[in-house]
Amino acid sequence: MPDSSYAGEDLSVGDTIYQSNIRNSEMSTLSCSDSVTIYYEYTVSQEPLGPAIYLNTSNWGTGPVYPTNVAGVGVAFVKSNQLFSSSDPKQTLLTMNSTRASVGVSLNFNVVLIKTGDIPSGSIVEASSFPTVNYRMVADTGYTGPPLDMFYVNFAGSVQFTTSTCYLPDTTIEMGEYQIGNIFTGPGDTTAWRNFNLQLQGCPVFSGYFGYGHSQTMIDSDTSTGTNVTETQLRISISPHYPLLDESLGGMGLMPSEGTATGLGLQLGYTAGDTNVTLSEPASIWTPGSVWSMTPPNDGSSVILIPLAARYYQVDPFVSPGQATTSLTVTINYL
Repeated sequence: MPDSSYAGEDLSVGDTIYQSNIRNSEMSTLSCSDSVTIYYEYTVSQEPLGPAIYLNTSNWGTGPVYPTNVAGVGVAFVKSNQLFSSSDPKQTLLTMNSTRASVGVSLNFNVVLIKTGDIPSGSIVEASSFPTVNYRMVADTGYTGPPLDMFYVNFAGSVQFTTSTCYLPDTTIEMGEYQIGNIFTGPGDTTAWRNFNLQLQGCPVFSGYFGYGHSQTMIDSDTSTGTNVTETQLRISISPHYPLLDESLGGMGLMPSEGTATGLGLQLGYTAGDTNVTLSEPASIWTPGSVWSMTPPNDGSSVILIPLAARYYQVDPFVSPGQATTSLTVTINYL
């Protein structure tokens, strides 16, 4: 397992936060002297922290997930997209007869860490708390020999999960002063975009995690290989504090007070993607329900900038002069 991973606090219960495929390249041979119906069986033989609970997982449906030494993190075992446990083994039918008296068998399954609740940031999951996996052959009653244990797999090592987030301070953007007659001649007229950044502070290292589809591998070894992680995503949404003047074009209303300008609102622009993007003009204009994602740098930067842009937008035939102030709440989910 990696030394550390970042699992965003807004990942859902049931999501995969680590995955590794375990297999061996050498095959063992199973021979039978008579015709027999047997099963390959993946099961669990020891449960140091107790039995599995049944959990609705994001990738394998509802199935058994075992507790680990960290609250909020469970461990599960997967063979052929099926979760297995001591009470719910994964079996594969194999018929042995005169034309098939022997067969080669090898180990191949996945060990998976599942989010089962809130994970305290900095928690260290110890693999020694995992159950023991047993790969064996079982047969119908009446046969001597089976069950035959082929492999036992115990686990060692640890991984530390970081789930902490950044701090976003209150931000004031100066929009400048404008001559009404020079800019606002009719509905749809706008000022130029004014670029600005939201500055996230005190950020952790967004190292990502080995989620579903980004597995590590252990082959004939107790060392995991593979560096293709699931990158952390910052999912951003906006909640204006005042009624919208034009929902289809995202015209945010102004703060009502004596001396407030009329006939115009504020538009917010954004460009989804990398936080390093420089806005010459935003790719999208915020409208109600807009949610976009940014990929933060994974170099350990404690300060991360989210680029945005704002402009005034005329919504009525006439604009009256005055203060044009508005406010909004920015929500960031860490996935």
